[in-house]
Amino acid sequence: MENLFECKVKYQKTNENGKQVNVKETYLQRAENFADAENRITEELKNYTQMQQLTVVSIKTAKFTEIMRDEEDGKWYKCKAEFISFNEDTGKEKKSNSTILVEAENADKAYKKLEKELKNSVTDFAIKKIEETAITELYE
Repeated sequence: MENLFECKVKYQKTNENGKQVNVKETYLQRAENFADAENRITEELKNYTQMQQLTVVSIKTAKFTEIMRDEEDGKWYKCKAEFISFNEDTGKEKKSNSTILVEAENADKAYKKLEKELKNSVTDFAIKKIEETAITELYE
């Protein structure tokens, strides 16, 4: 079973002025384990960098319940949504949280995309937080 990993890498690239600069970027990579994630992200990025200058700085498990991708937009937003259901047996509300990754042009569009998607939900919901991430790209 593949998991989602957040991989932070640093490497040198040429900027608009033709100067070599060090950059640090964050990528999401689907993989079976940490070693597989490191191998896959290295393989993905080898076409964009000089391999001897690419360093995987850190890898951690990414915990998103859902990913809403939009190929035309480039920023990734971490959205926290709260789902509210009612237990008829106990008469109590139950709240559960989800973290959803949304790709959008800006935070307002991320909110609208998420709201549109969640309107199809059978439970009530509240969008609690939307924040821009450092994620550059998602590699499936």
